[in-house]
Amino acid sequence: MKSVLSSKRGAVAAFALVALLLAPVAAGARRAPVWPMDEGSLLVYPQLLRHGEQPHRDFETLYGPGNLWLLDATYSVARPTFGVERTVGLAYRLAIVAAIAVLVWPAGAPVAAGSALVAGIIAFALGLPAFAWLGALALALAGLAGIATALRATGDHLKRWLAGGALLGAAVVFRLDLAFGVAAAALVLLADGRPVERRRLLTGLAVAPIAYAVHIARAGPRAVARGMVGDVLRQSPGRRLPLPPHRLEVAALLGLAVTGVIALVAAGTWLRRNRQGDGAVVLALGLLCAGTLPQAVQRAEASHVGSAAVACVGLLPLALAHLARLARGSRGRVSALNGVVVVTAAVVVVAALAAPAILHPALGYGERSLGLIRSRSAAVHRDGRWVVVDDRHQAGELRALLHDVDAVSRPGQRVFVGPANLRRTNYNDTFLYALLPELTPASYFLEMNPGSANRRGSRLASDLATADVVVLTTAYDGWSEPNASSKPGPRAPLDVLAQHFCVRAEHPPWRLLVRCK
Repeated sequence: MKSVLSSKRGAVAAFALVALLLAPVAAGARRAPVWPMDEGSLLVYPQLLRHGEQPHRDFETLYGPGNLWLLDATYSVARPTFGVERTVGLAYRLAIVAAIAVLVWPAGAPVAAGSALVAGIIAFALGLPAFAWLGALALALAGLAGIATALRATGDHLKRWLAGGALLGAAVVFRLDLAFGVAAAALVLLADGRPVERRRLLTGLAVAPIAYAVHIARAGPRAVARGMVGDVLRQSPGRRLPLPPHRLEVAALLGLAVTGVIALVAAGTWLRRNRQGDGAVVLALGLLCAGTLPQAVQRAEASHVGSAAVACVGLLPLALAHLARLARGSRGRVSALNGVVVVTAAVVVVAALAAPAILHPALGYGERSLGLIRSRSAAVHRDGRWVVVDDRHQAGELRALLHDVDAVSRPGQRVFVGPANLRRTNYNDTFLYALLPELTPASYFLEMNPGSANRRGSRLASDLATADVVVLTTAYDGWSEPNASSKPGPRAPLDVLAQHFCVRAEHPPWRLLVRCK
């Protein structure tokens, strides 16, 4: 029992050290500009749930409902503001760091601290938005950490198996595409667990099908199938990027992620075969990381590759430490010196390749995640709600836009936000809906995804026709990627604009339109 307590205290100490080192990064990330669509949806969608609207039935989202449910619960306690949303995102990242510290601690303090630091570097470099992916990853790693502590301790710890299974199941409710990695990891643990432990794990995993059953009952099976399968398949050609990535540092980061998966699976298989240490846990981690690779390859750019690399590269020091033992043919613990060497090498590699890949200016937003341009960014407030935008000029234009919207609208009217060229629905300023809560969104497509909103037969034009106020932006007119996003859709939405709406004000890049009299 004393060794278990010592292990817990050591893992807590490693987490505290890493959190302290990353605190300045977190402070800068809280002041970074909003991700207009990706983060804007996190501000808007949970509030729509309050009014009885459901994901996939009433508004488009490609993910499971778990993240929106959690944000909705958070907003019921705290105000639905930009700062609260990013606090949830901070909690996700700290949970990832803490879980990795607990999972890796048996390999030694240097390796645990190094793994947590590497994962933290990548996770915080992605900024602080409360993305569903990082929430799912935090839940999955926390679930494995809980089961790992049960395996290490003497006696029965069935509650940890139950809680671990529930956290793994909840991860799938956040991101359905993580189900393959979670299922593979769970199978390893089921194979090594006792019958009573298996039952507890399976009971916990039932969180996923129960939660999805509730969601399907609320939103309807056809809507859920369309939103989580049909829309994903339709928009995929317009989001996919070529492999290998065209930027060397992103390709290197992807290579590190794949290396992490291979090394973890190899180390876990060797440990499990020789019945040493955390063999089942290390193998489960490798399989979970393998399940994150589709996130990297579906859109091979820095933020998606970085999202998968959080765990795959973050756990690389653990895998290298165990493989070093294998190379020496030793059954003892990794020595402190070897641990320091392994961790130092891993951190240097990540610092040289991973961070520049994510922070490169070509990403558009990732380079701001460390607050590198916070002296230029500016906050825009409206009735207790606020966001941070790129610079003071943009903030002035946004304030003027919101003032004009107030002048031409009244509460309850319908507002539509979209790109100026509605034949190419590549991105959107979804955050504007959050700043206009007194107006009702006029469209199912609060997000704009190519191949979905602008597909033939889409309801985009008919939705637009119901709007009282329209806000368009030219910011994404120059969107250019080597995929199907360059293909224009039908002209019907533009025809609706020409027939029914007149320009009322220009606040570049935004244009305000109202119904012509």
